[in-house]
Amino acid sequence: MTAGVDSHAYLRLAAEHEALMQFLYLAPVGLVQTASDGRIVMINPAAAQLLMPLQRDGNLANLFDALAGVAPGLRDLCAAFTRTHGMVCDGLRIPLGGPDARATRLTLLKLDEARLMAVLADVTAHADGAPSTHDTRAARP
Repeated sequence: MTAGVDSHAYLRLAAEHEALMQFLYLAPVGLVQTASDGRIVMINPAAAQLLMPLQRDGNLANLFDALAGVAPGLRDLCAAFTRTHGMVCDGLRIPLGGPDARATRLTLLKLDEARLMAVLADVTAHADGAPSTHDTRAARP
């Protein structure tokens, strides 16, 4: 392989990485990758926006700790999931509280023995039919 081919492959990989980062940044749902103990490895802005109000100290270091006040059984639910990978929970509604009675739906996937992926969707307004700030439904004319 020549240096030109390696350079081209590196540039293509760097461009793909940048596109993935933009996708994660712009995703209308919260995405969190954690270690199996809940320690946050990656988090996108939508997830931080949903979880930050739950943290008095502003520290989003652990997903289980962040949700302990509103979903206290989540850590135990993960511990009880003994398969090497698969869906731990799908669409678990979690009330976030606050003046606007915010709520999220959590889907938690065990990727492998060491990693979890959480998807948080803002479903605050779905109870009354009004669109939420992160509503992914297409607007109808």
